[in-house]
Amino acid sequence: MASSDSIHTTAGLTPEFRQRVIEALRRGENLPSEWARELFPPEKREYELVYSQKEREEDILAGTMAVPLQAVRTFGKNGSHWQNSLIFGDNLQSMKTLLKVKEEGQLTNADGTPGVRLIYIDPPFATKMEFKGTQDQKAYQDKIAGARFIEFLRKRLVLMRDLLSTDGTIYVHMDLRTVHYMKVVLDELFGEHNFLCEIIWKSTSAHSDAKRVGAIHQTILVYTRGPEWIWNTQYVPYSDDYKEKYYRYKDPDGRQWKSTDLTGPGGRGPVYVWKGVKRAWRVTVENMRKYEAESRLFYTRNGIPRLKQYWDEIVHRGGIPAQSLWDDKEVQRWSAGPTRVWGTRPKSQKDYWRELSNSLQIPETWSSTLSRVQALPAPSQRNFAVDGLESIAESFRFTQCRNGSSI
Repeated sequence: MASSDSIHTTAGLTPEFRQRVIEALRRGENLPSEWARELFPPEKREYELVYSQKEREEDILAGTMAVPLQAVRTFGKNGSHWQNSLIFGDNLQSMKTLLKVKEEGQLTNADGTPGVRLIYIDPPFATKMEFKGTQDQKAYQDKIAGARFIEFLRKRLVLMRDLLSTDGTIYVHMDLRTVHYMKVVLDELFGEHNFLCEIIWKSTSAHSDAKRVGAIHQTILVYTRGPEWIWNTQYVPYSDDYKEKYYRYKDPDGRQWKSTDLTGPGGRGPVYVWKGVKRAWRVTVENMRKYEAESRLFYTRNGIPRLKQYWDEIVHRGGIPAQSLWDDKEVQRWSAGPTRVWGTRPKSQKDYWRELSNSLQIPETWSSTLSRVQALPAPSQRNFAVDGLESIAESFRFTQCRNGSSI
């Protein structure tokens, strides 16, 4: 048994607090749970979010019980493996079960790598409200708020992190109430260096909020599991006037082009002098010479080189790469494009669940059961979908993961 001096040295206890612990033990009392972080401090971090009843990650994993999954219905060729499954029940326990499946080597992708490659969650927003369905039926209660809500979501994120494959990504959809807290929590769990991007979604055109600026956007935080991740660039369909608006220049042979910046973003990139201009560049000096030889450099009046991007070289993409700011009208246009990219949910709940049913090859007669999945007693009972390909991911607005697993 360690001496009181060694406890003081290890845990950094003050003499006053140490005396309170000794006196409580002498009286035969149980130590208060809030003393746990003082007696057994977590790993030191540069910063962390501290709040009441925050549990250690080890305790969350050890204290969450895995539950056996029982097949209720099977349609088509589904059911032989874990893919293409809708799990109805407590998502915390269900994810612990999936974690055991991963540890047993059964939760794998098409290439044999273990883990989930894509997770997208749209949890409650701590609104303290009750929600109803399209038929005025009770949907769910969003009553958890404050520190309880943060820990409620953090517990699930701990399991999601361990479910992810080493090349997986997670998208966490929040609103203005809690996104700032969850950014710190996600930095703790996934590492600040694995923060990929923040997507701002203008989800409505205008709000008439009393005595404050109208809140018209939501936020999606994107994190990776490790330094390498799967990324399939998504393209937004071109607007009708895109070519005329941006590809305004022409070479003597008639090819249309626009100029793009060659300066290194944020001062990063190889530093060298080109035509008397010294700065960090996006490309190496060898590539710069190559562009010069191919007559692909355009010089501004200040002598700054810019790269010519030709319309005939990019038109086959069908659109421009998706950016981090989503406008509500643009999102609607994306989903209406020739190829569905980053589309929104259909306009009605009925259409949404019909699409989900079709993607899972579920008969139309069972779609009413799916539509009632929102009518659960508490946020902890909300379902999540597991899919081996990209159909579920698309139903939840994303088509990032191909031939991989997703939640």
